[in-house]
Amino acid sequence: MAQNINTQLDEVTEQLAQGISMLIRSLDSVNQRVDALNNLTNKPNIQTLKLVKNKALLNQDFETCEALKIYAQTRNIEI
Repeated sequence: MAQNINTQLDEVTEQLAQGISMLIRSLDSVNQRVDALNNLTNKPNIQTLKLVKNKALLNQDFETCEALKIYAQTRNIEI
């Protein structure tokens, strides 16, 4: 049962990362992407941010990578 819950949590985290990735990719500039991340009501956890970063790297979306880097620096987190 615990493994089933963990699997479901992983799936939800993946879906959240996909949604965040789509949202910030739709914005034109790095600054707009950073602002979007800062303006999220519920801040994503580090695991979710890592998934967003991995998706950006796979898509060669370097603006999102840069936005995540800036966001992480302002929050003193490492992703």
